[in-house]
Amino acid sequence: MPENRPTPGRRAARIATGISHALVLAGSAVLIAVVSMDALQSMSLEGNAGVQRLQTALCCLFLADIVLEIFRKPWGWKNVVTAAGGIVLCLPYTAILGHTGIHLPYACSFGLWLLPLVRAVTVLAQMFRSLRIGPATSMLGAYLALVALVLYFGALMFYILEYGINPEVHSLRSAIYWGVMALTTTGSQISEMTTGGQVLAIVMSATGLVLLPVFTIYISAAVQSHRKN
Repeated sequence: MPENRPTPGRRAARIATGISHALVLAGSAVLIAVVSMDALQSMSLEGNAGVQRLQTALCCLFLADIVLEIFRKPWGWKNVVTAAGGIVLCLPYTAILGHTGIHLPYACSFGLWLLPLVRAVTVLAQMFRSLRIGPATSMLGAYLALVALVLYFGALMFYILEYGINPEVHSLRSAIYWGVMALTTTGSQISEMTTGGQVLAIVMSATGLVLLPVFTIYISAAVQSHRKN
């Protein structure tokens, strides 16, 4: 029987997809690093004009990668929903609002600005799932990466919101300690003094209630699999 080899068109599509995924992964890491450094230097979550232009460019890169995935994969409802969710996360809302002259409240505009950053965090978590180290290990790596990134950005936002107002938040390390306590829902001796910090505490606790049971499920499944083997 003739060997089932990919056609030149499929081979080219795979190469293009691989290059696109590599660019998205690098762009995600760059976006997270640049946003972090800019936020710590300016003590603001909005970002300067250069950071906003970079985010707009990376949003376009993320959207191009999603379009390639749409044409590469079959049009099942799961793939369509995944692609639609990715598009919602990657649209450059800040640039669109700036060109249209629409002004939203700070909370709304900041939330829209934050969406591509959520996409970057998701991409980095998905990277661990794609590693060829076994499905269980890759899933655990994706889970730990997601928890670490959620903790880091939650602590970063809390630090910027509370620094200078809350005497208990004197460094990023203290904010990370608060983030660990909030994510594990154990509570902390650091009390939130701003409205943004109080809202963030609720979000972090709710996220912890969703993420932490996943680790318990993973451990239980791993133990059962080990006993069967």
